[in-house]
Amino acid sequence: MSTEREDRNDGWPAWLEPLRPDRMARARMKRSILTAAAPLLAGRHPAGWWEVAADWSSVAIPIAASIALLFGWIAYESSPPPVPTPESEQLEIEALMQPAAAAALPALLIDQSEPSSDALLAATLRREER
Repeated sequence: MSTEREDRNDGWPAWLEPLRPDRMARARMKRSILTAAAPLLAGRHPAGWWEVAADWSSVAIPIAASIALLFGWIAYESSPPPVPTPESEQLEIEALMQPAAAAALPALLIDQSEPSSDALLAATLRREER
């Protein structure tokens, strides 16, 4: 009995001592509280590093893309312009003088030969016989 009194020497006033639950009642209350709180506690598990990274990725990816575009633009703007050489100027002039070659349609677009449907059927039948 003295150990029980020592355990209960935690600041309870003497007049509340008859209302104090015994060990069995405390165990039952604790079990019922934990059972009721289990779904709430399961939803509040600590986030792992991958969950934190996934949450921050929605913010970090657009910022990183903007920074990459900014650095790319700065690098493009800071590069010196190409110096024209006499050979490159001559090639540009020749390209401007011959617009007829560039305006011609590719042979693929004007070729009117179509595959023969008989040849296609024969090739299909030969393929199935193998």
